[in-house]
Amino acid sequence: METLLKDWITKKTVKNVAAMFKVKEATVRHWRTGRCLPRPAQMRAIHRVSQGRVTYKSMIESHLAFKAGMK
Repeated sequence: METLLKDWITKKTVKNVAAMFKVKEATVRHWRTGRCLPRPAQMRAIHRVSQGRVTYKSMIESHLAFKAGMK
């Protein structure tokens, strides 16, 4: 079952995800809103850690949706 990145982050908490990937909490909040994409290596790690529930497609689509809303 596919899980959206924002839902996965909410479940794991921003603080825990930031610690897991050694990034700032602000970075994780940007990932959660779709404002920014995780780097390719981070995307692979998120996919792996989530046991495949967070897909590359869902990460990219949330970013594209955010960008579309900015127009």
